[in-house]
Amino acid sequence: MYKKICFLIIIIAFLGGQEAIAQKKGAKPGEENTRENNTLYIEALSKKIQENYADAILMFENILKKYPNDHASMYELADAYAIQDELPMAIRWATKATELDPDNDWYYLTLSELYMKNNEPEKSVVVLERLSKRKPNNIDYVESLAMAYLIVGEYEKAVTQLNIIEQQEGVSEELSMEKYKIYKNIGKNKKAIAEIEKLIKYFPNETRYYALLADAYLEMGMKKDAMKAYDKILEINPKDPYVHIALADYYRQEGNFKKAKEELKIGFANPDLDFTTKLQLVGVLVQISRLTGNMSDNDVKEMLKTIIQAHPDEPDAWGLYADIA
Repeated sequence: MYKKICFLIIIIAFLGGQEAIAQKKGAKPGEENTRENNTLYIEALSKKIQENYADAILMFENILKKYPNDHASMYELADAYAIQDELPMAIRWATKATELDPDNDWYYLTLSELYMKNNEPEKSVVVLERLSKRKPNNIDYVESLAMAYLIVGEYEKAVTQLNIIEQQEGVSEELSMEKYKIYKNIGKNKKAIAEIEKLIKYFPNETRYYALLADAYLEMGMKKDAMKAYDKILEINPKDPYVHIALADYYRQEGNFKKAKEELKIGFANPDLDFTTKLQLVGVLVQISRLTGNMSDNDVKEMLKTIIQAHPDEPDAWGLYADIA
């Protein structure tokens, strides 16, 4: 077993060394890319792989005393310090590695991550901006920059990056919903609604987008527009039970409890609305009936009867009915 472990370490170290050697194209000829340096590098890397970080750090630092432009060793040294949670030292060496090899994307990403871990997100943004400028078509880098902008509160810039992704990959729920959340967070409700409307344009038969649109309209006090969105859901799928639950809540807020009860009953009668959700809603109704008096125990019993008819084999519904009765 010991021999197998040693052999594995040697192989991994060798592969890591080969990758680092390939990265040393920016070093001065005859300095970093020498047989001696490569051997020392592999020995230091093997210590790091064995999680002997103290020795690895010492060995990489000794390499850099002799070969001060060895950016691959700087990177590994930065990583070792980061593992030891010595972030200032990790940032120092990662920065030097990036300066010596400004074409190495991995160095940029590592430095950006280190700044984030060190609670310096603004500096992380600067690094990612440089990387994204160099590789504007790399979606991963654009997305990383968008998330970094969100962290530092640069919401409009985050949206700009998300729009770049959308231009390259097309409209998607993930992107539009992210922009929707951003716009809502900064109080730009019209732009938030525009993102949902865009989803509806591209996916006209997806009823949940109309439900989101109705919610957004209600938050803005645009009740007639919200009702149009609900009507559209029923036009697409007349059997959709969730729209009736949403309508029940709408009518409850309007003070029209009779209509709210009617919508709830329609939703509860539909077996497509899962039993657990129905039972949770009934629990809420019980609390409402006792706190506000807007729904009596008899109303709750009627709702439970409706649920039992839709799910006759569910004993919990019968138990709850018996408790209220």
